[in-house]
Amino acid sequence: MIWTDPMRRHIFLIAVFILSAVCSRLAAQQLDVNGPNAVQKLQGKIASIEDPVGHAVEVTLPGTFVLNVTSGANPFAGISTIMSTTAPTAGVLPTPWGGSIDLGVWDPNVVITQITVLGDGITYTGISPVLDQFWRTDGGDPANGIAPQFTFSLSVTPALLPQGETLTTRTFQSIVADPTNAPFNLDNTEVGQANFRFGQEAVLLTGEDGFVTVDFLPGSTFNFHGQTYSQVHVHANGYVTFGGPGTLPDGGANNDHQAWLSDRPAIAALLTDWSPNAHDMNDGVFYEERGSLVRIAWGDPRAQSLGGISHATDTDSNQFEIILELDNGLNPNEGRFAINFTGLDLNAQVGLGRGLLGHTPGGMALLGGAWDTDLRSQSQAAGPGTAQIEEHDPDGSNASNLGWDGMGQLRIYNNLTLNWDGALLIFDPQATTGITGSAGYVSTPPAFLPPDDVQNLSIVPLANEGNELLFISGSFFGFDPMGTGAASVVFDPQGAMGGPFPATLINIGDSTGQCGPLSTANPQPSQSRDGQVLVVLTPFFGGAAGTYDMQVSFASGFVKTVPAQVGAPTLFYASYLQNDDDYVTHNLSVPVTLYGQTHNTLHVGSNGYVTFAAGANINSGGVFSMNSGYGTPGNPSVAALFTDLNPLGMAGPSTYEILEDATLGTVQVVFRYMYYWTTNEPAGTVVITFGDNGPNSFSLDLTGVMPTVAGTQDVCFGVSNGDLSTPLTDLSNGMGTGLFNLLPAGGGTGYLSAAPGDSVAECFPRNLPLPFTQPIQFTDQATSAPWGLWFIQ
Repeated sequence: MIWTDPMRRHIFLIAVFILSAVCSRLAAQQLDVNGPNAVQKLQGKIASIEDPVGHAVEVTLPGTFVLNVTSGANPFAGISTIMSTTAPTAGVLPTPWGGSIDLGVWDPNVVITQITVLGDGITYTGISPVLDQFWRTDGGDPANGIAPQFTFSLSVTPALLPQGETLTTRTFQSIVADPTNAPFNLDNTEVGQANFRFGQEAVLLTGEDGFVTVDFLPGSTFNFHGQTYSQVHVHANGYVTFGGPGTLPDGGANNDHQAWLSDRPAIAALLTDWSPNAHDMNDGVFYEERGSLVRIAWGDPRAQSLGGISHATDTDSNQFEIILELDNGLNPNEGRFAINFTGLDLNAQVGLGRGLLGHTPGGMALLGGAWDTDLRSQSQAAGPGTAQIEEHDPDGSNASNLGWDGMGQLRIYNNLTLNWDGALLIFDPQATTGITGSAGYVSTPPAFLPPDDVQNLSIVPLANEGNELLFISGSFFGFDPMGTGAASVVFDPQGAMGGPFPATLINIGDSTGQCGPLSTANPQPSQSRDGQVLVVLTPFFGGAAGTYDMQVSFASGFVKTVPAQVGAPTLFYASYLQNDDDYVTHNLSVPVTLYGQTHNTLHVGSNGYVTFAAGANINSGGVFSMNSGYGTPGNPSVAALFTDLNPLGMAGPSTYEILEDATLGTVQVVFRYMYYWTTNEPAGTVVITFGDNGPNSFSLDLTGVMPTVAGTQDVCFGVSNGDLSTPLTDLSNGMGTGLFNLLPAGGGTGYLSAAPGDSVAECFPRNLPLPFTQPIQFTDQATSAPWGLWFIQ
């Protein structure tokens, strides 16, 4: 390649410059832009996007320099590419077909100087007659959306640098034949400047779940958590380690967060099961080191294959990177590092929203002492030897997780992919007289707040009568942070259903599950992770059933509208808060039949059961308490989650909701956001539905039960007539599978209780997950007294 000006001017370009003389010189305020049929990239990047001001793209020496031009709708289009030693300057020379040549130096004699012609595929004349005939795009692949393109690739070495220098620059621009741009049938690309710097670069072929070790250039080290390292171990699954490769099975593919945290000193951009070579067997993780800067990029930053990195077994495309500031004796920012999410794919079918990011010195020392944190919402300082971790496990599939209480409990996660796409996170070492990082780090997201969002509603459909406590999940950091009252939730704002119907704003759930003011951004860590839970009281909808637009307006200016289904006015809803070890009495509009008796009143106990003859405040005793009527003989009951619950009483998040449907003849009792009393761990949400298979029937939905880790007391469910003199079938087996093994899902055919008048119950260890994946149906097979011949399926 020739880096000096040629002795003679290229014939085609002379013609261009003479034609341009008839035009007045542009006083342009910006550089020419790529057109649809003339796009130039350097190193796979559009320079104006990489650097909107200077149009600069970095190139590492030794390495490979790649110039790529696409011609849009025009296959086999000729190209003329010119190069200059000067930086891009807007409007150096206007062209008759529009735009301008933006490199070189203006000469009053109607030419521009200090340029070199690399190739001319338009006229096939000039300094490279052999190469000129190849200086044109190919035919592309229109069926697969691939435009015609031309690629010039050149191996570059430090020999190109001026003696004693570490940087040299060259500026490139192309003119592309474009039959659609009459009358000259030409178009200019944008100009781009390549900064050639001494360093090293490589595509690290980690393969599936592997790693590659890279030595920093001589004289450079990285200081991390008070230790000095001369190499980095780059792992396929989205993280790097120091002091040796990670020792996790399958390179961390099993998402074992606790194991990763206590393994090697490490930084995770996005720890999960990735496939670096899914799109191209010769692709991997890109390593680039220039001066004091190291960039480790998962994905395809050089556009050398078909796209970014994919989740294992998926075909999605993602790009993210870790940036390290090395200590070479000249870098005042040595020890700083950053995580940059340049593109996350919302179309992922595998692992969407799952992963872990942050850093660890090795060992179980977490910010805050016991839990992970929210790194996107605010700056946070962590002291010596302390990790700063944010984990996401929306489907509970991780081998282990850190948990909101440090004991592995899951959260109500929203979408990591949505809230971290395009985000940047910088970690600065705190000041110290020792080795950098020994005093810990301060994490700073330059854009503090994640995008506001509204994702789903806790109740479907909504009761026409209103007065429902509705939990709206999403991201509400910008909802009303100053408490000005500028935010609102309005149903049917356009009046299509007779509205508008404004909802009453209640609060936003905080990190303990309690509720705080609307102006309080949900502090982290939180059970309701990236987006909080906005609580509103629904309005009366005027009697019309159908789909209502729910418009959530944020003080930040963001507005999100989602459809909400409103039922016919045959639904009756009530929501209650309760004290610890208490009950609430509810008068029914839709009667409930149980053991052949019709009840117009029920009593909802705060400890997970419903009684009919009298209320009860019993918090323990298992099947004996159930069968004795919870202390009142002859008190029939149904239990869904009988144990000691609701430790915070009225101040907690637990609600007891009753939804009656006069059309279906059902009554639904929802124990929502329950918490275990002894450990204050989340117990989940359970539902009892009476009458869903006719009179004398009910179902238990236990799929939302969350097991405890620290608790020991059993949890019980079942049905009882409250009479100790009648039979009791106790299906407890100590493993939580007594009933499940009798059901079709567990390999059985269903269970018929021993005799009429029977009570049926099971208690299971509180720290075991329940096996039920669908509601359990109880139907009384007796047609007359004695009632209570239960068939369970």
